[in-house]
Amino acid sequence: MNNIFAQSENSWKISFQLQYKDIAIFECFLLLVADAYASSSINSNDIAIKNDDIWLIEAFFEGEPRQDIETHIERIAADNNIAITRLLRSKIIDRDWVAEVQKNFPPFSVGRFFICNNRYNGSEISQINTIKIDPNRAFGTGEHQTTKACIL
Repeated sequence: MNNIFAQSENSWKISFQLQYKDIAIFECFLLLVADAYASSSINSNDIAIKNDDIWLIEAFFEGEPRQDIETHIERIAADNNIAITRLLRSKIIDRDWVAEVQKNFPPFSVGRFFICNNRYNGSEISQINTIKIDPNRAFGTGEHQTTKACIL
């Protein structure tokens, strides 16, 4: 049976960083050339988005992207006096992300509860309010805000 969560053997991405206020200038171009793109904050300290927050832009491609895409990104930045950094092209290596999370799942506390995976053997495990879970597709890791709210 095929893994429905597996990605193509030939997936690529182009990524770069810029200030939040400048994201919209790149959206139309990325929608035209990429199969998908994502943006995420990498330095915000709170929920409120500020124009000078630094964001990561990732454009995803099925197959190696055209050689001129980075040139176009740099030209859009120059034409609009935008500073972009860390412009990178990379092949995406297929990973089982669920297994990665399970392997590296850090224990954490929510209120009076200590949450860890079933393989954790630290001293905190003796706490009366320990919740042992195996992070997985169905339950997740327990770190999402809605899960924390339910626990509290």
